[in-house]
Amino acid sequence: MTYEIRNLTTGYQSSKAVHVVGRHITAQLQAGELTCLLGPNGAGKSTLLRTLAAFQPPLEGQLLLDGKPLEEFSSQQLATCIGIVLTERPDIKGMRVREMVAMGRSPYTGFWGRLSADDEVIVDQAMDQVGITALQRRMVHTLSDGERQKVMIAKALAQQTPIIFLDEPTAFLDFPSKVEMLLLLRRLAHEMQKTIFLSTHDLELALQTADRLWLMAKNVGALSSEADSLGGCSPNQNASGKSPQEGTAQQNNSQKGSSQDLQEGRTQKGSPQEDRTQKGSPQEGTAQENCSKENHLHAGSSEECNSKENGSHDNILSEDKVFCSNSSGSNSSDHSRPLTPSGELGLVIGTPRQLAADGSLPRFFSGPGLHFDAQHLRFTIEL
Repeated sequence: MTYEIRNLTTGYQSSKAVHVVGRHITAQLQAGELTCLLGPNGAGKSTLLRTLAAFQPPLEGQLLLDGKPLEEFSSQQLATCIGIVLTERPDIKGMRVREMVAMGRSPYTGFWGRLSADDEVIVDQAMDQVGITALQRRMVHTLSDGERQKVMIAKALAQQTPIIFLDEPTAFLDFPSKVEMLLLLRRLAHEMQKTIFLSTHDLELALQTADRLWLMAKNVGALSSEADSLGGCSPNQNASGKSPQEGTAQQNNSQKGSSQDLQEGRTQKGSPQEDRTQKGSPQEGTAQENCSKENHLHAGSSEECNSKENGSHDNILSEDKVFCSNSSGSNSSDHSRPLTPSGELGLVIGTPRQLAADGSLPRFFSGPGLHFDAQHLRFTIEL
């Protein structure tokens, strides 16, 4: 299943005003890929993730699942399309691991929540895929942080959604458990052809495990190695597929896009390095998500979303269209594709190798004593 983001504006409403966090975001999430969202606190990661997960509505733009607008899905249908794993530790007592995982079947079990024989098999498979079968009779509140996270991922797998969003799934884990968690998610994305999108602060691990990175900063020109496979190129591009700053884009492996100064309502040209001196976007607000949102526990049909993926997408433009992709999946080797403007949020999208070659990684994560080794995709500290 392809998740398309078209000209999205994210933000939130307070009692007195509408606070815009990001504007004109155009991107795409593909099946079979592990995508990691990285960035500093206050950059808008949680706001973007909540918007993509339908926890809050977009201020502008469209979100589409296989070409169908998200607002046309009922909550029951969304429960069979999108699974959510939040960062909060579940404060649950008196519930066994198997019972927690079985809650992922709620969209399919009807009002009384009775599990059929087929449901029980799916629960067994979900626990086996995550490696927690031996824990199934343990009480959830007795588990370690890493074990609890595995339980919540197993619940999302039991929900059988093609898309899974995770908010900082490695937040409370020790280093070996962080590695194990990201390797698990990568394997699930590749072997089960799921679209897995997560936010994290574990930069080093994301560089080594993610198929694609979304880097976020404040008021930095948004660049995308994603092809705008949305029937057209991004808003900052002209009819030829190039932005005014790009010039001979077809002859270069990476390009720097334009950034926009929204504070005075006019467009300015500049490089991402220059844009870092501008003022940041408003800080993202807080939101209270309850268990019903996390679990998407609604009965409904899975016909809308459980279609098989074959690795190709008819709506993706051909390679001869500049900046538009013709490939998807976890084995993309599109390092030569140029980076293109995708929005006004400080968002850069690309494979780790691509963002290393472009200079986006050292630019976004610069600091005293930090040195980026592009060859080995790692940061070192100079003492």
